[in-house]
Amino acid sequence: MKSIGIYGDSFGTYSLSGAPDARIKGLAYHWSELLKQEYNCELTNYALPGSSVYYSFSEFEKTNHLHDLSIFLVTEPCRYLKPLTFSKGYRDCVTNIAQIDVWRKNKIHDLTNEDLELLSKLESWFDLSDLDYHYDMSELMVDKVRSFGSRVIIIPCFSISFRNEYKDKLGLSDDTNLCSLYYAQMKELNMSDEGMNTKWVENCEFISGHLTPEYNRIVYENITSYIKHGVWDWKIPNSKIISSPNKDNYYVKL
Repeated sequence: MKSIGIYGDSFGTYSLSGAPDARIKGLAYHWSELLKQEYNCELTNYALPGSSVYYSFSEFEKTNHLHDLSIFLVTEPCRYLKPLTFSKGYRDCVTNIAQIDVWRKNKIHDLTNEDLELLSKLESWFDLSDLDYHYDMSELMVDKVRSFGSRVIIIPCFSISFRNEYKDKLGLSDDTNLCSLYYAQMKELNMSDEGMNTKWVENCEFISGHLTPEYNRIVYENITSYIKHGVWDWKIPNSKIISSPNKDNYYVKL
């Protein structure tokens, strides 16, 4: 294997917080970098935090021919299709109406009146969206990606990335998704309460793709097992695995 391409959302790349240099430091722990080391190959990461299935599919269509193996992460089906560019040069993805409310309340990106008008239009898009339509379109795109056979590995990010019928079609259990590992990690860190995101932020020098170094290694092991055997044996730790002396620094209190 000479080259791997990674497609997906924030599970596929660096932490959402912190300065670029610190993000790069944390990215060294990411499961994709462990795969790069394992196979001594080139790695190109097309993942973008907050992005949609359509965004990943578009990047895949343009670039998958460059890679021997493509790993395609399937996010929630209802995210807005493309990143938005705001008046002052910010480029960001919008995942749901709740995110729009937070941006307005906290004045994120120093939004202009033109930006606020754009967000109002986008809010209407979310209001009018049909869930079945989004699932149909997402699963059709995944079908096209799957048509490339063993050159592609499909990994859901969430339990809701696919409808149950589609999970059965792919032979996936409900727990075969990246978020299941995130939940196990946060339970182990005693940070599984719903308000955690308002109290703590990821330390991007250690965390990438929302996972600690230990849990990134579990993802890496799950993927390498799939590459060897062609079926998922998705491991989720049922006991404590975080032993790093840095574990108290994995999250920073707000």
